[in-house]
Amino acid sequence: MGTDGMKIVKLQAAVAAVALMAGFPALAQDAAEEEVETDWYVYAADDGSECFAISSPTGASYFREGEEVSANTDPPYLTVVYRPAEGAEGQVAYHGGFPFGDEPIEVTVGGEEHELFTEETWAWPANPEADAELISSMRDADEIELSSFSSRDTNVVHTFSLEGFPAAVDEAERRCSGD
Repeated sequence: MGTDGMKIVKLQAAVAAVALMAGFPALAQDAAEEEVETDWYVYAADDGSECFAISSPTGASYFREGEEVSANTDPPYLTVVYRPAEGAEGQVAYHGGFPFGDEPIEVTVGGEEHELFTEETWAWPANPEADAELISSMRDADEIELSSFSSRDTNVVHTFSLEGFPAAVDEAERRCSGD
């Protein structure tokens, strides 16, 4: 699939993730009823056309000219998307909640560095191989930190817990594989 095709798949996944956010508390409630200890939740379309693991940040800091500031943003979240009919086999998508600047997002997970490339309020790894490397790093870590700059030149740092990440990603993949 070419770069344009990947952007379309990722954009469609992003739109679905935004739609899911309205039902995010219901997903959290379902997990609580099952007494699952996790910071990640799984969404699966009834027809198996789309599945993803999703989480909200556990921390957010905002800096301008080296000083911590407050900021208003839309709700940020991090997802791993599976859309088998379109060849999406574990795509990381980050919605920052604000328009990103032009610089790539610096990702730190388990002592490893990764990059996400931005488009408006969304960011993704460069290609499927980079997705797989990032997901592999996330499986073995406790948290992930994403540091970006807004279009207003505010440095935004979101931290996500990875508690429950491996199980959530495995479940999302399983649900979209037809097993």
